[in-house]
Amino acid sequence: MLVMLLIGTLTLAFNVKSIRAGTYYEMIVLNKAVYLIEENSKNTAIDGKGVETVVRVEADNVVANFTIRNGG
Repeated sequence: MLVMLLIGTLTLAFNVKSIRAGTYYEMIVLNKAVYLIEENSKNTAIDGKGVETVVRVEADNVVANFTIRNGG
């Protein structure tokens, strides 16, 4: 839940956050205006393990630039 914890700390009207390299096994909900940037496109991914929706967008002005895999 590392990415979700990061999103939970956002307080500005629009936020830019960098996601550190690694594979994150979680489902994220983007419920705030945010631009997520992956630190390294070859080494950063959010993986749903094939059992759930990987990313759900519930806000306007969301831009996510990272690899998503194994959605259910």
